[in-house]
Amino acid sequence: MTLPKPVALVVGASRGLGRQIAIDLAKNDYTVVVAAKTTSNAYETVPFPPDPNSNKSTIATVEREIKEAGGKAFAIQVDVRDVSQVENMVKETVRLAGRLDVLVYNSGAIWWSSVANTPTKRFQLMQRVNPEGLYATVQAALPEFERNAWKGRIIVVSPPIYSRFFRGKTAYAMGKVAMSVLTRGLAMDFVRQGHKDMAVTSLWPATSTESAATEVTTSKDPSRKADLRKPTVFSDAVIGILNSPAETVNGMLALDEDFLRQYCGVSDFSKYSVIPGSNPRRIMPKKLPVLEVAEQDDEGVRMDSKPYGPLDSDKQLHDALMQALKEVPSPVLTQFKDRPLPICTPYTFTHGDLNCQNILVKDGELVGILDWESAGHFPVWWEYVATSIGFTAEDAEWKALLRVRLSGYEEGREFWRDLYALSRYPNLIERGQAFVDRLLCAEQAADVSPYSFYAFTYLQKNAAALESLGVEIEYIPVFLGGINVGSGNKPPWTLPAKAAYSKYDGKRAQKYFGHDFEVPSWFPILSLLPQRALAYIKKHHPSQTFSAAFQSCFETMWNGQLDISKPENLATALRNVFSAQEVEKIITAAGTPEVKAELAATTERVVKELGAFGCPWFWVVNGEGKGEPFFGSDRWHFMWEFLGLPFDDLRLRARI
Repeated sequence: MTLPKPVALVVGASRGLGRQIAIDLAKNDYTVVVAAKTTSNAYETVPFPPDPNSNKSTIATVEREIKEAGGKAFAIQVDVRDVSQVENMVKETVRLAGRLDVLVYNSGAIWWSSVANTPTKRFQLMQRVNPEGLYATVQAALPEFERNAWKGRIIVVSPPIYSRFFRGKTAYAMGKVAMSVLTRGLAMDFVRQGHKDMAVTSLWPATSTESAATEVTTSKDPSRKADLRKPTVFSDAVIGILNSPAETVNGMLALDEDFLRQYCGVSDFSKYSVIPGSNPRRIMPKKLPVLEVAEQDDEGVRMDSKPYGPLDSDKQLHDALMQALKEVPSPVLTQFKDRPLPICTPYTFTHGDLNCQNILVKDGELVGILDWESAGHFPVWWEYVATSIGFTAEDAEWKALLRVRLSGYEEGREFWRDLYALSRYPNLIERGQAFVDRLLCAEQAADVSPYSFYAFTYLQKNAAALESLGVEIEYIPVFLGGINVGSGNKPPWTLPAKAAYSKYDGKRAQKYFGHDFEVPSWFPILSLLPQRALAYIKKHHPSQTFSAAFQSCFETMWNGQLDISKPENLATALRNVFSAQEVEKIITAAGTPEVKAELAATTERVVKELGAFGCPWFWVVNGEGKGEPFFGSDRWHFMWEFLGLPFDDLRLRARI
């Protein structure tokens, strides 16, 4: 089967760098959509192809060049200052080419002069074409990348951030640096949202490159061409970026020469010189400042901005608020989405940030309210809710007093506080963690349940026999509360008839598997802590050590009658396998965002990929590579038959 060609949209592709990028993408087997404001009748252009840096070069001539070279291309006229045209450009790209895999933004307006000599209208033009045009294009393209399962690349023609770039061209630099800020910020979004196959990269020439802009100076002084490189140096760097792993280039503010040297192994750049034998002068610094800080990952107290309305319905508000929870594991998100909004009507024009610095008082009278950027049409309880966060001790004290004077909407306030706490996942504050635990506990059957213990006992007892038959066993820590929520299953004790039956079935299973214990009054437990600890052990210790730790947890809980959801009791279980120092390290690690996220991801995977709806859950793969699920501690004969193993089934002996 022939895979479809990847599709690249190059915005600002009529001439210069944009044209060269489009030409070379087509040579590298991309379907290319070229977009810009200027077009023409390519078949009336003489000579053809036209000078690539002249006004005769348009998206129509570039399209024709690509097609006549055997490539596939489409041309779309667009003025990036018009958001509706930008949105239509992306829609047309998908309609014509079928998809969108790569976006290159090369559109630009230029004016190099001092602030005093840069008219406001010229400044506004540059902002509309440079950062605003880029932002609108990215906004329009992101839904298409989402439809591609977040697999794609964005390349922005913008510079690294350093102070010398501002000199003598402040208005221009403001827009181009803003484009690089978008690159860095969007890259962080991709990381925060787990889009590992997405990357956005800024690229800029290290030396002056032949273009329409340089034609102005070289036409007057041809000797200046000695300092120019061909645009192919830039397009080669673009191809190199697209061929690199997403994690390598995401957020990079790269220079074409440096990228080709470091990542593509290019050492001889003579082929790129416009004048053969010349050595173009580097115009960019050799060393650039580092933008990261020690507190890079500390987001502080934040929440994604809210919708401003007017809103058509409570559902529209609810859906907008849920956007803040994109990173929350689906079992928790499903539960929270089912929680009804507090009554919202009447929707009211609301300030939304009545902190003490925004209130002006003179002689005991209110004379003004400042900073309305958070204002909007919100539910009637929103102003009251907004008093929940105090940014300083003084502000918190003021807002507590303010709540006394406002109508009380505690239901709305509690809803919003839970929403805010969850929005910080995986770096949850105490309220967020407690809320997650409470959500999952409400629907959970403990994954250290007696039936999981029985299954573990049986497998350990038969481990040698299974090994002799070539069967490998892997134990996977999961949180069954999340499995129940994700699959829609209910714990057996939530139905009275099942709960009554379980008393009989439990004793029968104990006798069969060789156990004798009472189910303690504190069961079921919230087993997140032990499962997170086991997840950490599985990742950082040998499999035999992990199995021993798993068994000790089971033994301590059921035979020792200790609630291992409590840290001190879990420590007792783990000290049978580890030193006291190692136990402390494991329990500390179990509380880290990384381990929490890992257990949540594993739990989500077994639901979505392995079909789990309870525990013990088995995914069994036979010698033909075929996998099937099995559920429960009494399906061994079905498993052995599926694996083709010799076994003795249960047989009834007749009385003679």
